[in-house]
Amino acid sequence: FCKVDMLLYSFILILFLLTLCFGANILIMSTVPSLSHSIWNQRLAKLIADRNHQVTVLDSFPSKIFHPNITHHELGIAFDFQKFDMKKYSLQSSPWFHIDLTFYLVHKSCEQQLTSPMAKKFLDAYKDKNKPFDLIIWDAACCESFLGFLVKFGSPPLVSATPAISSLQLMNYAGNYDNPSYVPLSFSLFTSHMNFWERVENTLLYLYQIKTFYFSHIPNENQLAKRIFGSETPNVEELAKRSLVTLVGSHPVIEGVKPLLPSTVSIAGFQIDKPKPLEKELQSFLDSATDGAIYFSFGTNLLCEYLEQEELDIFIRVFKEIKQKVLWKCGMDIPNLPKNVRLGKWFNQSDVLAHPNVKVFISHSGLLGTQEALYHGVPVLAFSFIIDQHFIAQKLEKMGLGIHLIYADLTVSTLKNALQRLLTEPSFQVAMKERSAIFRDTPIPPRDLAIYWIEHALRHPRTNLLRSPVQNMSFYHVLLLDVIAFFVVIIAAVITLLVLLAKCSLKLFCKRSKLKSH
Repeated sequence: FCKVDMLLYSFILILFLLTLCFGANILIMSTVPSLSHSIWNQRLAKLIADRNHQVTVLDSFPSKIFHPNITHHELGIAFDFQKFDMKKYSLQSSPWFHIDLTFYLVHKSCEQQLTSPMAKKFLDAYKDKNKPFDLIIWDAACCESFLGFLVKFGSPPLVSATPAISSLQLMNYAGNYDNPSYVPLSFSLFTSHMNFWERVENTLLYLYQIKTFYFSHIPNENQLAKRIFGSETPNVEELAKRSLVTLVGSHPVIEGVKPLLPSTVSIAGFQIDKPKPLEKELQSFLDSATDGAIYFSFGTNLLCEYLEQEELDIFIRVFKEIKQKVLWKCGMDIPNLPKNVRLGKWFNQSDVLAHPNVKVFISHSGLLGTQEALYHGVPVLAFSFIIDQHFIAQKLEKMGLGIHLIYADLTVSTLKNALQRLLTEPSFQVAMKERSAIFRDTPIPPRDLAIYWIEHALRHPRTNLLRSPVQNMSFYHVLLLDVIAFFVVIIAAVITLLVLLAKCSLKLFCKRSKLKSH
């Protein structure tokens, strides 16, 4: 038996060593200048690193995760939200405005990052190595110009992965084409059930974003890529379409249904861990909230320090008047703070929302925070400021999962009434619990899906079996415009021939009639 045990242990050790030997070198390009994107991509990096792959992360932000298999390169360029006019943008819910704003901001950020000394240092460190990476994962929410690294590093297989809502351009790269009759544009305030005029506006929005994307954004990104990586750099749109797999953070529970190819996989909620015990004082604070607790956070970018004094006073006054306890993600000292309010610079948001006494989440309607609220079944008091936040806040209200308030129009009465409704009307809890059950009910955990498809791309780096033919077709082929034109020409030719035959017949008939009359 000892010999058998030794052979078994030796076999297991050999398998373990083989796993280490065959670990891949993977680059993750997390270039969206938003901390929430960075955190999501760093979680993905850890997930891959735990599989004994060597992961290099090119990121806009410093590392939040320390792992022996992860090498982190910080670009150090991000949006300055301190100068962000929260009142102004809370009123700017127009999708037309946010289409222009988004493309302007992301290209400006891409340029700042790609021309930074850290980006040059990163390129110089790897450019002389023969194919330093076995796979590149790109946050496809923006910065197509960074795909120049793909060419410089020997064109390894590409995987697109993003926590963002599935945008029109992302779907285009993946070979999915949204139908504007029932798929609202990601910037719009519509749901899947649109009336005639909403479908008209949604179609116009699609056309406007396509125009802005192809005639402004892509030319700008191409110009930037050629400036940094050389004039021979291919069109960045064509590089983006090389992606073997597209991992998205969107889910039908919020975004609505849309047709997706097998190579487009939802891993929504993969960043959500199983609830862990809270620190002792925080646990005691929430356990003692017999009338319920409210969690308040505007995310990683919009800090409480950026709130105007008027709105800050409104929140404090309302919190003072309610009996529920309030846990507020806020890193500054607030004078005359009510006794039922506890501040903290950082909380593990998912663990807090998992506490049974947390009844309402005051949020800025970020996608990842909304998914955590969905997962734990907590109704949302939704504010919104920029890009997809307006869309998500409207969705939450229309689905009965929360109430949407305009930050610029906030008053004591509107805030208090909204909180009272969310705390006392059972319909919000019922609707949220129903959606939560659907969101949680997946045949394969999102983390396992993410790992499977990333390693699938490593195992089959040159396969095109899952790539749609659409990715190599021009738009008029996809929309059958040439076929439609062919049928129009044929029908026009037949109609013309029939008209000519009718005219000839009429002339012949008239001629015979005249002969008979004579």
